[in-house]
Amino acid sequence: MKYAKHGVALLFLLYLFVFGIEGLGIYLTGVFNGDVSFLYFMYLILYSLLLIAILFWFKRQKIATHSNRQKWKWSYLGYFALVLLWFFFERWVLQTFQDLLVPVVHQTKLPSSIYLNGPGISATLFFVLATVTSPMIEEFIFRGYLMNIFFKESKFHLDVLLSGFLFAAFHLIYQYRDPVTFALYFCSGLFLAAVYKKHKYPFTYFLTCL
Repeated sequence: MKYAKHGVALLFLLYLFVFGIEGLGIYLTGVFNGDVSFLYFMYLILYSLLLIAILFWFKRQKIATHSNRQKWKWSYLGYFALVLLWFFFERWVLQTFQDLLVPVVHQTKLPSSIYLNGPGISATLFFVLATVTSPMIEEFIFRGYLMNIFFKESKFHLDVLLSGFLFAAFHLIYQYRDPVTFALYFCSGLFLAAVYKKHKYPFTYFLTCL
């Protein structure tokens, strides 16, 4: 029963993160005839509310996502170096196998009002979404929540495998849908999950930002 409850909660959070908030933000922009800056402002508010709701749910369920005993170590910088090396390797793979990539065709209908004004502060709002809000939600869902509830004590590291798989599947929704992209995100997800499991320290959020 415990796993069923958390499974439903996890699916609901993923639905809000992937589809629900985007749809609600577009709807509100249409209702208020907002421009593109208004759209991203709605996204920022809604994703922030989702983040607060996740933290409230964790507190209510007594889910400890990070260890208070872990202290910052300069050796952690090695993980950032590995992420940067992976970034360049990933770019090389995508360029080498670009003929195999299958980009996602987005068919979301946007309200016509977003084209009335210029970009405004939309670039700044998008930057905050891409580097702060979204990575934090990803960290709490794919590592903090999933790995502390499902297969936490598995000697086969099923929690790491499940986290990597869902992390890869999540990113296929908006970008590319092909085995190459899935493999890259799966490896990225495995690395982030393994680092999180070993240290339980929130710097994995910064790795996600990269």
